[in-house]
Parts: sequence; C-alpha cells; structure tokens
Amino acid sequence: MDALDSLHTLFSQILIDNRKRSPKNLIKRIVADVWAIHLGLRLACLLDGVAINEKMAIKISQGIKNILELRNLLVIFEKASESTFIISVEFFKEFNFNSINFIDLSSLPPKILDSCPLAVQKAFLACREACFSQNSEIVIVKFELPSTLISLAGILLNYPVVYCNSSANQIFSGQLIVIQVNLLEVFTNDNKASCFLPQEHRLMSFSFPIEFDKPSSPIESKTLKNKLKNYFQEKLNFNKIHQKWKTVNVNLNQKIYLDRVAL
Repeated sequence: MDALDSLHTLFSQILIDNRKRSPKNLIKRIVADVWAIHLGLRLACLLDGVAINEKMAIKISQGIKNILELRNLLVIFEKASESTFIISVEFFKEFNFNSINFIDLSSLPPKILDSCPLAVQKAFLACREACFSQNSEIVIVKFELPSTLISLAGILLNYPVVYCNSSANQIFSGQLIVIQVNLLEVFTNDNKASCFLPQEHRLMSFSFPIEFDKPSSPIESKTLKNKLKNYFQEKLNFNKIHQKWKTVNVNLNQKIYLDRVAL
C-alpha cells in the first residue's frame, strides 16, 4: 500500500463526521490538504469539518508516523479549542512574521499593524519551542485567550493576512465587508488520484477588509493573487509535480459580510 492509500485509509478509520456532510468528500478534502503538505505545496492545514478530540489526534499522529513517506509531518493539537493542525517539520524553519499582514479589528476602521501582537507572538514561540523540545510525533499545547487562538491559527495556516484584536480578549463580532481570495489546485484525470482526491480542491482561502483593496495597500487583492499564484506554481515546478496537480486557479469573491471573524 503506497502513502496515498495509507493516508486515505487512516482518516477513513479515525474520522467520524458529526455534521451533515458527506464523509467521503470530507475525507477526500482532508487527504488532499495533508498530501499538499507532503508534496511541499503548503506548510500546514487545519483538520476542520469534523470534531477531533485529543485521543483522535494522537491516533492520527501515530498513523502518520507509520507511513514512511510522511515522516516530514507533525501534528499540533490545541486543547482549549480542540483544534488539530498538521504541519511540515520545515514550517518553523521557513516561517517569517514579516510575511504576514496583521489586521487589528479593535480599531475603527480596522488598521494594519506594524508588527505581530505580543500575545500572539508569545503563543507562536511557545508552540515552536514545544515542537523542538518534544521528541514526539504530536505536540499538545493549550492557550487560554480566544483572540490569540484565532490569530495563532491564521499564522499556523500560513495565511498572508491574519486578524487579531489588540484591545481586548474577545472575538470580534459585527459586520465586516471583506474580499475573499480562494486559491484552487486543479487535479489531473489520474485514475489513481481520483479515488482519494477531489477533482477540484481549495488549497488556501483567506479574506481581508475591502478598504485595503487599493493599489497602494500591501494587501491589495490583485497583488496578493499574483504573488500567491506564482508561489504555488513555483512549488509545483520545483517539486516536478505533474501526476496529481497541473495548474493553479485563483477565484476572487468580493463583498462578503461576516457576522463573526475567525478563520
């Protein structure tokens, strides 16, 4: 059994879909996310769409460890939110705070911060230290601040735009007009891959306030789209990946109203 077969079998055995979605499609999407990390197209993913507790996260980490080709992956489980991330072991080596635009939602209007908020930075560094100090395939951490959790998740997912709340320990609520950028990997008609991977899969999705969509802004949508599209295409070319993915599409959806900003 090759790595793709083993990965699909692992999640099929462990995951139980608690929402009214097709388990088959959910597992395909999660397998695609993890496979993208294995191939070097992205650094991390969040296992969402299904409730995963600490015991399940440990089983996932043990299963990944037993797949030889996936030894470059590490599981992070955050206890307070029961969030499970799968990251590349290279994540903390490649990460740079300067590559992220932090948007403070406690300001009216929202503003771009000059640097990462201290609480978020401390949480990230604590997570990184745990990864380096623990001789284990899973890192279990716990952070109490809900606003920190949201920002930390954005960082771990390698989003170019991360929301934070500098003034209070609470999740931002209210309406916010944003631009959402979706990056899609389009799969080839590979008979083997089509058994385990979705035909068209969203590799990354993030949003930012519409007021920043200006030519002078560091997060103007056209600039971000081109930058990210080129990034993924370079990854495809560098890794000589032709069997599973063939190109990158970028979809842009404007003026989405969010009642609650999280991920």
